[in-house]
Amino acid sequence: MQKTITLKDFKVFLLKAVLSILVLGISFQVSFAQSVLERKAAGRANQVKAVVVDQPTDYALSKSNNGKVTTTVQAKATATDVASINQKAAVLHSLYPSITTNPNPVTASPNPTPHGVQDVCTFNGGLTASGLNMPTRMFRDGVPGACPTKGCNGPFGAGPYYYATYTMQNLTCSVQCVNVSYIANAGGGDCFVAVYNGSFNPANLCTNFMSDGGSSSLSGGAAVAFNVQVAVNQTIVLVVNGAQPSTACPSYTITVTGLTCTPPPPCQPPTSSILSQAGGPPVATNLFNETFNTVVPLPAGWAQQNLSNPIGSFPTWFQGIAGVFPANTPPGYIASNFQATTGTNTISNWLFSPNVNLKNGDKFSFYTRTTSGAFPDRLQVRRSTNGASVNAGATNVSVGDFTDLLLDINPLYTSTGYPTAWTQYTLTMANLPAAGISGRIAFRYFVEGGGPSGANSDYIGIDDAVYTTFSPGPVVTCTGSTAGLQVNINGGTPGALYNVTINRNPPGGVAGNFTINNYASCTYIPVTPPVTTTYSLVSVIQSDNPCCIGTGNAGTPTITVLPATINPIAITASPDAPLCAGDPTMLDVVSGIPLTNWLLTQSTSHAVTTGNSVACNAGGLTTDNSYWRVYPLTPYGMVGPFTITNVQFGVELANLGPQTGTIRLYLQTGAPFPGGTRTLISTTVYSLPNQTNTIFTVPITPVVVNPTDVIVVE
Repeated sequence: MQKTITLKDFKVFLLKAVLSILVLGISFQVSFAQSVLERKAAGRANQVKAVVVDQPTDYALSKSNNGKVTTTVQAKATATDVASINQKAAVLHSLYPSITTNPNPVTASPNPTPHGVQDVCTFNGGLTASGLNMPTRMFRDGVPGACPTKGCNGPFGAGPYYYATYTMQNLTCSVQCVNVSYIANAGGGDCFVAVYNGSFNPANLCTNFMSDGGSSSLSGGAAVAFNVQVAVNQTIVLVVNGAQPSTACPSYTITVTGLTCTPPPPCQPPTSSILSQAGGPPVATNLFNETFNTVVPLPAGWAQQNLSNPIGSFPTWFQGIAGVFPANTPPGYIASNFQATTGTNTISNWLFSPNVNLKNGDKFSFYTRTTSGAFPDRLQVRRSTNGASVNAGATNVSVGDFTDLLLDINPLYTSTGYPTAWTQYTLTMANLPAAGISGRIAFRYFVEGGGPSGANSDYIGIDDAVYTTFSPGPVVTCTGSTAGLQVNINGGTPGALYNVTINRNPPGGVAGNFTINNYASCTYIPVTPPVTTTYSLVSVIQSDNPCCIGTGNAGTPTITVLPATINPIAITASPDAPLCAGDPTMLDVVSGIPLTNWLLTQSTSHAVTTGNSVACNAGGLTTDNSYWRVYPLTPYGMVGPFTITNVQFGVELANLGPQTGTIRLYLQTGAPFPGGTRTLISTTVYSLPNQTNTIFTVPITPVVVNPTDVIVVE
């Protein structure tokens, strides 16, 4: 068959021919110039010597200061020392000059262990005559290194070649396949990078050699990348050098991926980590809820001590005076004032709460206020973790066991620093043992420069002091529902976060592993197992230090999934009558079981009979009064907790309105009503318009109660 020449072959042949002609033409011009120079320099001692180069060259004529014309030879920068690779790159560039290519690109290999870091370490620099230089350089074979290592190609060329070094260490606790990428930025020159084990000797380029990029990155061209495997704790030296003798590379950038850029923080590994199933949504319980309606004697569990010196005419906390200002929740509140001391002295009047088990996450709230602020007041809230102790020391500046300052209201004694209207403060317990600890909260009326003659101290009130603790709620796991896990991490660095890996079975094995990054001990981990699943703890590793690996992992909770039929969601509004724009309403959303409404009443009929009503009055005018109803819930046979949403009462006649009223709900404990203890659980203020012979419904602040509670309605 006869061989034919296609258009493509012809183009390549023509290009090769042109290249040959150009090279011959340049050689001819140089030979001619050299012969002229030699003739002009005949008889002079400093003849121009022949120059031999291993790469294509550019030639130029220049005149020296002494008038002699010399030949300047400058090597053209190429990416490698392999002619075929360079020629291929040149052809591609001539055909597609707008595309910058790396003749042998390489991509990063994945890290070989699950503990590979994602840091990208960047080094920026430049190669100049003022820096380091070496007599020879590495032969560039055009082949980028791959993990684990690459063979050394040996030295090549005569320098000096400018170079710089960077040192890194593998502190990731695992073997890493590290990716190195480098680029010569715009501005001239080129750069080439090799990696060495521990140290670099510019006089012996193969000593400790590990890998290199195979090619130079040319200024304004593409980046070059390669890989090298680095052992645990191994130190590597990155060497960046130019490929042209005495040629600067003003700017280059090197990036390294797979090693930590900075040393990790110190390690204090966890010694015990326990995986368990978390409870359901937290359930709030008030350990005390004090309205201070009666403060003489003090409510059960409360205590006081006046450490002011000297003690004044009102040494104790007393029943708040409505004439100064009314209670936040009428009728009463507790108060202290400037008469806790005499003259001008420091007031230190303590009021101690009941002893409770203090836990992280618990909340303590209260309301307080002063008068006008003309004589600035101050209040501290302190905490003791020494059980039932009421030891506050023996002086007006001592605190005894109450060393934890939780709140300091108006420490600078400004006229506006203490609220002049009832204001609620809520404090969240923290910095306590995980299991909780027995202790007390204390109010300290603490005013320096106080007393009858002092510029500070007037009158403060405290009302509605509530301590609420939270416990895990019941766990209900049905098909498609979300359950929870938690890991209690002990013995690690305080405040550290961890990458926690947990296995679920099924499926088990590696396929069952999942990781929670930046996990804080004992926080909630939601899971939705499709079937009954057993979970186990695989590893606990400090997030910012992959070498800090915990031991003592334990716990294999099993979440049992029960198939269940989910009823449609029921949504009801209260009130359910038409509303005007902007009026509020409340929505009750219930799923899983149908919504059941209960109407609890102690009346045989809801018909309002004229002339059969009860009211307290004086001379025909109705005065302020209260009515009480007690509802023991057990006889009603209800199942599970439920929400009280409204209260109804009959009205025979209401005129001259609207009139304002208050509905309060209490939890009755101890002896039967009217004895025992009543804890306020809901308060709602309502407006009663004029009406006759009606049943009036008041939507109240919703409150959840148990089917065995005794509820008192006021």
